[in-house]
Amino acid sequence: MLATLTHQDFNKEINTPFIIKTNKSELILELAEVKVLRKAQGENQRDQFSLLFKGDAECFLPQQIYQLNHEIMGELSLFLVPVGRDHQSDHIQEGAYLYEAVFT
Repeated sequence: MLATLTHQDFNKEINTPFIIKTNKSELILELAEVKVLRKAQGENQRDQFSLLFKGDAECFLPQQIYQLNHEIMGELSLFLVPVGRDHQSDHIQEGAYLYEAVFT
């Protein structure tokens, strides 16, 4: 399924929660941004894009593949990389960890 998803699919879900279930609890990541990195060059290719998620300021997730569940998109396995902290958010607590997933 991941191979067929496009940045347009994710654009519809900005500001919605994606849930990661761990052994101890559920963590919520909010899709904050979808960015096109490179336009497709061929007919059978897709645009390269990245997703930026905001997570809890108190819970750091190391770089790895996570199973994310979304109400509309279902279950997705994404390789998330921590890329910093958000110090400008108005509706998620300040200092939230930021995570990126890249589709090439």
